[in-house]
Amino acid sequence: LFLATSVLHHLFRKEPTTVYDLGLITANAAWYFSLGYRLFDPTYHEYLGFFAFLLSALYLSIAYVSFSSNRADRTLNLFLPGIAVVFLTIAIPLQLSDIYISLAWLTEAVVLLFTSLYLRERVLQVFAWLVLVLGASRVGYDVGKIHDTTLSVTPFWNSGFFLMFVATAVLYIFAYLYHRFRESDPEAPHVLLLSLVIGSIATAVTFTVELNNGYDNWTTLPWLFEGLLVLFIGLRFNSAFTQGVGWVLSGLGLIAMTSAVSDIHRDHGMIKGAVDAPAFFNLGTFLMLLSIGTIYLFAYFYRRYKDMTPDWKKYSSVLVVIANVLTIAFVTWEIEYSYELQTRTLYRAASAQTTESNNYYGGTYPSVYEMNMRQQANQTVDYAKIANIGSSKETAISLFWAFYAILLLSIGFAKRLRGIRLLGLGLFFVTAVRVFLIVWQLGSLARIISSITFGVIALAGSFLYAKYKHRLKEIILD
Repeated sequence: LFLATSVLHHLFRKEPTTVYDLGLITANAAWYFSLGYRLFDPTYHEYLGFFAFLLSALYLSIAYVSFSSNRADRTLNLFLPGIAVVFLTIAIPLQLSDIYISLAWLTEAVVLLFTSLYLRERVLQVFAWLVLVLGASRVGYDVGKIHDTTLSVTPFWNSGFFLMFVATAVLYIFAYLYHRFRESDPEAPHVLLLSLVIGSIATAVTFTVELNNGYDNWTTLPWLFEGLLVLFIGLRFNSAFTQGVGWVLSGLGLIAMTSAVSDIHRDHGMIKGAVDAPAFFNLGTFLMLLSIGTIYLFAYFYRRYKDMTPDWKKYSSVLVVIANVLTIAFVTWEIEYSYELQTRTLYRAASAQTTESNNYYGGTYPSVYEMNMRQQANQTVDYAKIANIGSSKETAISLFWAFYAILLLSIGFAKRLRGIRLLGLGLFFVTAVRVFLIVWQLGSLARIISSITFGVIALAGSFLYAKYKHRLKEIILD
């Protein structure tokens, strides 16, 4: 009776809907459903979802009649389907359970978006995104529950991954629908990019969650790949926001990469009896090279789409500088790690000798001779050799930095890359400071070798500057 009172006179008399009419329709629907819920629950709880579905069908039918008889009343024609959508969304958790709630909400979101784009009704698009957010939130709850209640989850072969895969696929379906109906909606290209960006983030999160189950060091890969993909999309569609998201995603990948390299270098040394990964030939090397290659691909994309990006030279220069800084850091870490392996070998040998001595001279009441022998065995660490290893490490790092600085200067002048020239010059001066502040405190032999080698490199660089000063001056001024 109240529903008929609120709707019929608009259908027959063609009167516009007022705020009071909408309030009465809303209060009537909410009050009727709440009373129905109290009557059915708990004796007929299994029918509550069907009850909400019937109300959804009822309001959808009335909306169809309203649209057919009075298309001018746009407010009522959109408000009634909105109530139908709300009841349909409520019916899903009342009738279904577990992961089927998430799947039903995600399916509903796709249907709503297709309907809204087909009918060119933006209000329904808002409902589609709200239901999508609701479904994605439910997916996060379900995935957390699956990982918490299951002792052993097989990566990429569990219901949690299936849910995240479906949620990510729905985002890409949203992007496809906006692309298909781009001519009918002027805002479709912008929402298309937003859907692709959110879908890329969801993809990275999905693979990160799965790789965290025993493959933590590989989590850097999805962020690097998705960052590269988002940057490509941003350049392709000339979207500064999308390009910025690509930078952020790749930055998160670089952070994950540095953490993974640190874990790879550290973990084996903490596990007794484990075999250390060799320097320059380990998973960290692969991840680092992949990260550096990703940054160079960023620079390549900016060069390829230079017509769409006026400042492409600036971005490319910054990216090349970042790639070279990472290269310096990578080789430095591996050099440090290679000398750390030598130190670990000495400590492990001393530990094995100490254990053997304690077993041999064991006893309840050891004699003075046995105590002296045991003390000598416990002091088998050759600290002088460890100090020499440290000196060699510092010398190797300084020499590498000096040679790399000369290489950067040469490439910078040859290719007329100002950023590379400045990086090489800065690295050269940093190396000089390192030689005099760090290497000077080491042993005499390391100090002599480092100083002479660095002096020869500096003289060679000065000779090149003096010999080709006219050409260099032209390059700098150019």
